[in-house]
Amino acid sequence: MKAGLAAMTVAAVNYARTSPTSGELILTAVADEMCGGLHGSKRLVEQELSADFACVCEPTGDQLYLAHRGAIWLRLEVTGRSAHGGRPWLGRNAINAMLAWLTALQDWTPTTLRRNEHELLPDNTLNIGGISGGHKINVVSDRCTADVDLRHLPDADVSGLVDEVYAIAARTITDFDFTVEVTHTVDPMETPESNPIVGICRRAFAEATGRSLQLGGTAGFQDAHYFSRDLGIPTVMFGPFAGGTSEGDDYPSKSGQPDEWVSLSALTTTVNVYEGMIDGVLTSER
Repeated sequence: MKAGLAAMTVAAVNYARTSPTSGELILTAVADEMCGGLHGSKRLVEQELSADFACVCEPTGDQLYLAHRGAIWLRLEVTGRSAHGGRPWLGRNAINAMLAWLTALQDWTPTTLRRNEHELLPDNTLNIGGISGGHKINVVSDRCTADVDLRHLPDADVSGLVDEVYAIAARTITDFDFTVEVTHTVDPMETPESNPIVGICRRAFAEATGRSLQLGGTAGFQDAHYFSRDLGIPTVMFGPFAGGTSEGDDYPSKSGQPDEWVSLSALTTTVNVYEGMIDGVLTSER
């Protein structure tokens, strides 16, 4: 998003210098997006930011993202009983129990979790992001924790998903105590294609590039939900892709990798698109 922020800054300065259009343009540069935006965009929610439209400068390339999935981050914990490693039958190994629980969750994912379809977004998914347990190689572990990342579509039953994670444990590891803690949630968001901001963005892109701007969504989550869900601001996501290594890929992004980069031509094009978006919003009848 560094390139997107640079493009937005240049576009805002250019427009302010050259356009007589009245109206207020707000440029925000916040931290913490990768960790949920609790100390960044959420602060804007707390300050009750008001606007007619919003654009988040996520790397989207030749697409305009209208939606992102929600997330539920879970901390799973299993409690067993310790024993000497030479006599494991005297204990209850929490790591073994956790592995059984996580295996059952992986089996559940393709059958139950991936039952919905969305035109712009990938299916619901589950990722095991971390696991920790045990104190010493010759001791039966009496505690094990795991961090699980559930990504879900806008119409998912969030409480039902969490309940099912708990129910799977109840069926799978009957001789162990366990807990399910929700450590963080992110709301999904979706802006209808019929919203005027979509047409404004498409026109700006066509004027800047001579090409059509395709609609899409992102598998991850962004800060867009704060503006869309919490503040009621119609929101889209658009910005330059971090360059890939092969021509012709649908998603040639190296975003988040050590050698990520954005071409100067893409940056210049994005500035022009942003200027068109700003002009379209500030001159439209709202």
